[in-house]
Amino acid sequence: ADAVLSKHEYATRAEIRASFEHVLESGEVVSAEYVVVKAKTELVEEVLRVSFTGVTACPCVQRVYSYVESCPLESTPTHLQRSVLTITVKSSNPIQLDPLEVYRVCRRAFSNTLASKLKRLEEYAHVKQTVSNPRFVEDVARVAVKLFVEAFSNMLRESDKLAVEVDSFESIHVFDTHATVENTIAEFKRELGINS
Repeated sequence: ADAVLSKHEYATRAEIRASFEHVLESGEVVSAEYVVVKAKTELVEEVLRVSFTGVTACPCVQRVYSYVESCPLESTPTHLQRSVLTITVKSSNPIQLDPLEVYRVCRRAFSNTLASKLKRLEEYAHVKQTVSNPRFVEDVARVAVKLFVEAFSNMLRESDKLAVEVDSFESIHVFDTHATVENTIAEFKRELGINS
């Protein structure tokens, strides 16, 4: 941004965007975008956005099925769906977070991660693990906030903003679901009972 501003003397503000996708060995894709907005004399804003996909298992139908069929909850089927988690941090200071570390910490917000190239028994185990950790879309958002704030709040300022969005692409419904939560790091720490 500094180079753009110095090259174009008439400009008073520059915005630079850089994005990448990282394919993990598992086949999962982590997308990240950095945005730097700078004025002639100051950093206006930095933004880091990290997105990745996981699996959620529906807790509602699982409980109903367990009740109607009189079977133990932990061995009750439910429907699964892919969900996309997007974590956005905005700061008036440089952001020093590693997008892949954000992924490693926050992927635990899902019922489970995506998997590819599974043999039959591995797929069975993966589905069993997924349905043993059912989550609504709003649960994923809440858990992601908690995981993020516990892991990274010491690297951010209290006034920095965190937004967590989750989009669930429903497998049996004609609609999708969405959850968003946004606040300052200070407010999230207060809500979670985390001391500064």
